[in-house]
Amino acid sequence: MSKTKTTRYDVAEHLRTPEEIAAYLELNNVFYLLTIRWSCS
Repeated sequence: MSKTKTTRYDVAEHLRTPEEIAAYLELNNVFYLLTIRWSCS
């Protein structure tokens, strides 16, 4: 079986509008809050 090759991808480099930036930041915040919740369980 061959190894999976990964590459870095910076989402921030591909955001074009203020709406896209806001959506990305909101989603990032949701994942952060979920991570905190799971670590406290």
